[in-house]
Amino acid sequence: MGCTSRHLLVLARLPTGKLRSRFHRSLLAAGHCYGPLDPVSNIIVNTIWYDAAFPPTVKLEMDTIGTFSLHRTENCSLYGMVSFLCTRYHHVDFHQAMRGLLNADGYLFKADVTLNMDLDPYINNTMSTPAFFAAPHTGMEEAFFAAATAACHPKPEAQAKFLFQCSNVPMLRNASIVLKGDGQLSSQDVQCLAKLLCQTEAACSELPLPSFRRTWNPCTSSRLYVV
Repeated sequence: MGCTSRHLLVLARLPTGKLRSRFHRSLLAAGHCYGPLDPVSNIIVNTIWYDAAFPPTVKLEMDTIGTFSLHRTENCSLYGMVSFLCTRYHHVDFHQAMRGLLNADGYLFKADVTLNMDLDPYINNTMSTPAFFAAPHTGMEEAFFAAATAACHPKPEAQAKFLFQCSNVPMLRNASIVLKGDGQLSSQDVQCLAKLLCQTEAACSELPLPSFRRTWNPCTSSRLYVV
């Protein structure tokens, strides 16, 4: 399954109201598919965390998401995953990294089999590229920083620290419980994830925001409607 299909699944899983009012911003800016979970869950986690850690300063409701913007986010995700693997293994080139990701169906922690194998009981059954069986040259946090930088994340250092900290068994297990299934998440599910991922008072605050004044006409290019 490609990045495009995964981002479409995320659009279907996020609560419609919050997607229109808040998550369209964090999804396009930080909704990348690299991280310790499966690609779809990583997009959701990265989207909710960024909104909680760096909330919007103005209120802007959107009924549509431009396909060009979504495609850009998908490309950034791919660049991030490739940079993660090339940073972890200096002898791995772009094509080897792409092959590893393809064999692992985009699951980063399955492509890199030396990364915490105990996090996923099925990780040893993955068809992995032999290049990733060598000892890694860098740690996980440094590799996540390279991924965030390559993906043009607005807060690369913060995201690298977040993904490194959440790559532990208890947090992954708790997040997986909330994200289990493929149905639409409720507002309560989102609030639970925000508390889990960003344990601050601001994580669940819903303070009133000033309205954003449009100074342009909406683009008439291809759009995805959020309904």
